[in-house]
Amino acid sequence: MNAANIAKINEQALRRLIAAHATRFDEPLVLAVRYKHDDRDMHLLEVLEGFPGEPGEAPFETEFVSSPELLLVGKLHLTLVSPAELISLVENDAEIAKCLRADGTVEYYTSSARPLIEALGLKVSASSSEKQARQELLGEFAATVTPEEMEAIRKSWAS
Repeated sequence: MNAANIAKINEQALRRLIAAHATRFDEPLVLAVRYKHDDRDMHLLEVLEGFPGEPGEAPFETEFVSSPELLLVGKLHLTLVSPAELISLVENDAEIAKCLRADGTVEYYTSSARPLIEALGLKVSASSSEKQARQELLGEFAATVTPEEMEAIRKSWAS
């Protein structure tokens, strides 16, 4: 399997996972950032409102391999934190904060994530799949996608 096909499979898996997590009410997804793009495995940080992580604690990290529910090539390294925990990691210049700053790509965000995005020094721009989905959904092209437009796109992806 060539690199382009692997990238496409993994991007679809990541998009489905984020879309599923964005619909949760118990711990709403605030921000999702993909990082370590040069690694064969995928790395994703999710910031969840109400997540039990406290400032100063090590982030919760888990690893997934391909399954019938999540088809991917390689592994997915998923790190979960609360908003306060992410701010603490940034302020303490933790290793994950350095990785996020180095090549982090915002995959999902809500309006309440803006201070977190700014603390990381990241810019929000639409991915190629988001741009294409926005064009298909709204009939127009843009370099950015608003949280409201992203919600409509995710609903269309989930169906």
